[in-house]
Amino acid sequence: AVYAFGEYKNTPENQISMHHTFYSIYYQSITNVFMSKLGSYAIRQFQIDCKDAAKVNENLLLKLLDRCKDTAYGKDHDLQSITSREEFRRKHPITTHDHYQSDIDR
Repeated sequence: AVYAFGEYKNTPENQISMHHTFYSIYYQSITNVFMSKLGSYAIRQFQIDCKDAAKVNENLLLKLLDRCKDTAYGKDHDLQSITSREEFRRKHPITTHDHYQSDIDR
C-alpha cells in the first residue's frame, strides 16, 4: 500500500495512517530527532553519574536537605547545619513511622 511519501514494507496495514500531511511528518521527524538527542544526553549523564554514584547521591541528599531546611521539620532537626552524608547519619539516624507521628498530626 502506498501512503503519504512511500511504501511501508514492514508496518502492518492497521498501523499506517493515511491522514499524514507533510507538516505532521515533518513535526514527527523533528520530535524524533530532539528526543533521540535528549535520550543520548541522558544516557551519557547517567554513565558519568554511575562512575561516582556516592558523590552524586550525597549531592542529591544535600540539595534535598537545603530545600527542606526552612520547614517545621527542618528547623526542628536543624537540617541546615548538615554538610555531609556522615553528618546526616549522625544527626538523623534511621527512623520509623512513629518518629514522624507528631509531624503528621500537626
